[in-house]
Amino acid sequence: MKKVAMVACLLTSFVFAHQVQEVYKVKDLEVKPASISQYNPEYLSLKISHYDFQTTLNRAKDLIKQQKIKLFAILDHSEAASEFHQTLPPTSVVVFGNPAVGTGKMKEVPNLAIELPMKVLIYERDKKVFVGFVKPSFYAKALGLSTDDTFIKNTEKSYEKFTHYITH
Repeated sequence: MKKVAMVACLLTSFVFAHQVQEVYKVKDLEVKPASISQYNPEYLSLKISHYDFQTTLNRAKDLIKQQKIKLFAILDHSEAASEFHQTLPPTSVVVFGNPAVGTGKMKEVPNLAIELPMKVLIYERDKKVFVGFVKPSFYAKALGLSTDDTFIKNTEKSYEKFTHYITH
């Protein structure tokens, strides 16, 4: 019995040590991003902002406040990278939405919660600021919705209006 316990303990420590090594490998991974001009426009709507990164981000926050919708989070990928001694040009995801609108649809289609609340990517590369979002019409079918669904169409229009405002 002691041998079985000892073997189990050794195996557990090996698995844990292996997982820790994998985390360090990921931490030290150097990513060489693909060209920003290469993306699938059926999946991602991407616009160039007329403003610098911080102004674009501030315009997003201001519009969310004006519209009296909920700002859930701003995910600052650049800051997170610095915590792992990496550098990343300004890159953030603004997470926001209107629970009064989304909740009812999530009750009907629970898998929609993976795509809600709304998310807008803002990043700077080569002295240009880009603003993008995943098109709801792209993920609609995967979630069991039609691309003609009113909620999907309205959400895509909302994204378009939002990103147009913050980039112009």
